[in-house]
Amino acid sequence: MEEKKFLALVSLLEDDDPGVSNHVESVLLDFGIQGILRLESAWEMNADPKVQERIEDIIQKIRVKDLSGKLIDWKNSPEQDLLNMWHIVSEFQNPELDRDKYISNINKLTNKIWLELNDRMSIYEKLKIINYMIFSLEGFKPEPDNSKTPGAHFISTLMSNKTGNVFSLGLLYLIITRKLNIRLYGIALEEYFLLLQPDMPGPFYIDPMHRGVFFTPRELETFLSKIKVPMSELFLKPSDHVLLAKSMLESLKKSYSSGFKPSKAEDIAQLINVL
Repeated sequence: MEEKKFLALVSLLEDDDPGVSNHVESVLLDFGIQGILRLESAWEMNADPKVQERIEDIIQKIRVKDLSGKLIDWKNSPEQDLLNMWHIVSEFQNPELDRDKYISNINKLTNKIWLELNDRMSIYEKLKIINYMIFSLEGFKPEPDNSKTPGAHFISTLMSNKTGNVFSLGLLYLIITRKLNIRLYGIALEEYFLLLQPDMPGPFYIDPMHRGVFFTPRELETFLSKIKVPMSELFLKPSDHVLLAKSMLESLKKSYSSGFKPSKAEDIAQLINVL
């Protein structure tokens, strides 16, 4: 579409007739992610606050639709790579997210840890070193009141500030151990995320929110009572990757809701619905 026609179409967003404005919105939404730069340019050229607000709403709808498509592709992929999922979720906050930067950061951290490990070590010994490297040497830690902070879910916040919540810290830990060929699984609880080590010589749990502390299945019920989560058989077996993604998004939705951002919470609900 020629630029003059495009701008004329955008100007119709000021029309108070819902039939007109809804039709214009539908046409603009069809431009998809490729139309965002043109819409942003139109926003700068239009001084009408009502039109600017409607442009912003259309841009957000396009982005949510794009993220929904990416999550569907991720869900249908054979590997369901957790780092890819985390990138997609983080693009909700930052559409221009530099994926290569954070992939490089995680790979460098993984290589640092790998240099400290050897084949003679037990899984327990390796995990103790991983805890030391991540939480003591590198200084990753929980963000205060993390459950109320949407940003604590995103890879950019965790890797830049070294602060996150139980989901971002748990994903980092799980991704690194997978790269090191250490068998761990995620367990999605209600607003919490644990890691399960199923081998050596019996299974035990790892809590990424408390510097990777270990505890046994017998101690699980006591732990759950402390965080006010009822015991369930679901906590005794690994969660699949889709459930991990849903749990993280549910936590993110709650963060936006408690922060009085209902429109963002509704957008996250749309992402949950495609999984």
